[in-house]
Amino acid sequence: RARLLLHPAWQIEIQGLHAMLRCGRQQVRLTASAPLALEPAWWCPDMGVRRATRRLVIEYGRAPCRGEFAFEWLPGRWSVDRAALER
Repeated sequence: RARLLLHPAWQIEIQGLHAMLRCGRQQVRLTASAPLALEPAWWCPDMGVRRATRRLVIEYGRAPCRGEFAFEWLPGRWSVDRAALER
């Protein structure tokens, strides 16, 4: 398994071996070689501070195994929505 912890501001939609990640005007497509899933997680921005979020899980299978994933930043979506990241 590979686990990718996401900031709480990111929205995630899984479609087969692809996931669309959105935060404000940013948009990223993740493509994996194995099935994707979401699970609850905690994001800790500071000592003693804990916020609920989700973790993207790539299910590669039992070891030994091999897999890969790639991120693609979608065109025209480069500005950062600072307000969304600070929520």
